[in-house]
Amino acid sequence: MLVEKVGIPPITSQIIKRGWSFGRADVGAVQFDLTPLPSMSKLSEFNFTERGEVTRMHVSILASDSAARNTLKKKVIERLLARHPDVEMLFPIEEDTKNGARLYLLIVAETCNGYRLGRDCLWERKSNASMLETMANTVTKQLEEELQRGGCVDEYMQDQLVVFQALAEGRSVVCSGKDMYATLHTKTARWVAEQLLGLTFDKSGTCHGCGFEVGEDFLARRKTERDVEESAEDLERLEIA
Repeated sequence: MLVEKVGIPPITSQIIKRGWSFGRADVGAVQFDLTPLPSMSKLSEFNFTERGEVTRMHVSILASDSAARNTLKKKVIERLLARHPDVEMLFPIEEDTKNGARLYLLIVAETCNGYRLGRDCLWERKSNASMLETMANTVTKQLEEELQRGGCVDEYMQDQLVVFQALAEGRSVVCSGKDMYATLHTKTARWVAEQLLGLTFDKSGTCHGCGFEVGEDFLARRKTERDVEESAEDLERLEIA
């Protein structure tokens, strides 16, 4: 979504090995391949607005055996179709964790305008029928609450977009739904960007970015801006005197 909506170069990822913290610690590994922006280029402003209707649900299930995966899959389908009867259901990952205490569910809602909002749950206790019921209920309920908020991103993506808004050139808007909802992480990220870059986020989450050029000496630019501001203040004091 970041590639299409924000305009960053392609990023590919590959899971080398999954990691788990429950029971015997098992360290995972993932590989990312990044394409850097060309020198002296800038990110353009972007708008995350007009979310559109949900058209697809991507459901990923990791469980220790096919019976648990099939049971959880059935329960998730029932709950999602009850709320979204016309949605297309996709299952990109159905994987054996080879451990009865390792269970994971991720549901991502995709809209007709290309936005994705998700909810997940990592269960690290021995699985049973009631637990599968609880997991299906919890994740589908939380996802529905997120969708009802009406934003173009979920609460976990909000703060990830702040840095791109701050560095882009122009006015970037990220619609977070009812009451312009912002998480504490998002508010903190915005505050840090404001302090470092001298810009402002309004109450709606809109920001006029600094237009950072790849490779530029931004500290030198900020010093020049401060010198200009101080000169203007000195001139104003002289005019008052």
